[in-house]
Amino acid sequence: DLSQSGSVRCKLLLYETLVKHYSNRPPLLPQPMAGVYTAISDLLVNAKLDEALEALQLCLKLLPRSSREEMRRLLTFMSLAADPQ
Repeated sequence: DLSQSGSVRCKLLLYETLVKHYSNRPPLLPQPMAGVYTAISDLLVNAKLDEALEALQLCLKLLPRSSREEMRRLLTFMSLAADPQ
């Protein structure tokens, strides 16, 4: 289907653009908190969604303000891209 093919190409282009943008910047998530990110991932894998959400919210509050704002923009974009309705 032509429209589906166009949608896939558009998503790939967006992905490549984001990769280029974030490849030239310092990481949004500080490396010293890697254990926290792993714990949050484990909560998600184990379907402990309420706990994962709470841990993620607390983790985001610990980020430097600039990283927190950039993360907010990125997550908003991802949410809209996933469901443009």
